[in-house]
Amino acid sequence: MLLRYAFSQLRSTEIATVHCSAQTTSRHLLQKLSQTCMVISTNTGRVYRPKDCERLVLYLKDINLPKLDKWGTSTLVAFLQ
Repeated sequence: MLLRYAFSQLRSTEIATVHCSAQTTSRHLLQKLSQTCMVISTNTGRVYRPKDCERLVLYLKDINLPKLDKWGTSTLVAFLQ
């Protein structure tokens, strides 16, 4: 709630929330980005830009919940790094 209020005070900033669970993967994160952003080709390559605002905050709730792989790492966290 506090984060939502703080970001609502900033102009042209939106929050996209991803509710993580044991089954959350990097694919879910990319799906959320494709829903809220558009891909633009620039001279340095393709980039994601928010559709309806200037800035997008990707808020990951319960990021500690995704299941670990056989090496003990979270593929979601590894993707973000």
